[in-house]
Amino acid sequence: MGAKKTLQTHSIISSGTMTGTSVINSEVISIINLDNISLQFDWTGTPNGSFDVQVSNDNVTFHSLNIPGVPSAVGVAGGFIINITQLSQPYIKAVYTNTSGTGTLNVTIFGKDLN
Repeated sequence: MGAKKTLQTHSIISSGTMTGTSVINSEVISIINLDNISLQFDWTGTPNGSFDVQVSNDNVTFHSLNIPGVPSAVGVAGGFIINITQLSQPYIKAVYTNTSGTGTLNVTIFGKDLN
């Protein structure tokens, strides 16, 4: 039996500046051969804005995943984790769009296969 494939926890957005009407895009991560993905979003300050997880088949054009219940930043520090199972697209990234306020965003990712 082979070893379980994992994507070790690492930062994909580090100290992202949430200000004005900025858009923060994470690095694109290849999740080929991974069945379970966890994204952790943590922020400080008083930002207001929306979070998004986008995927792609070709690593060129990205589309939003329809993930119900994703919180927004509403003027206070916070955080949450999104768990995604058996995603068929090979590329993923996190996106944050600020509408007002300021803060600092950190996003980490972890992944593993089912074996």
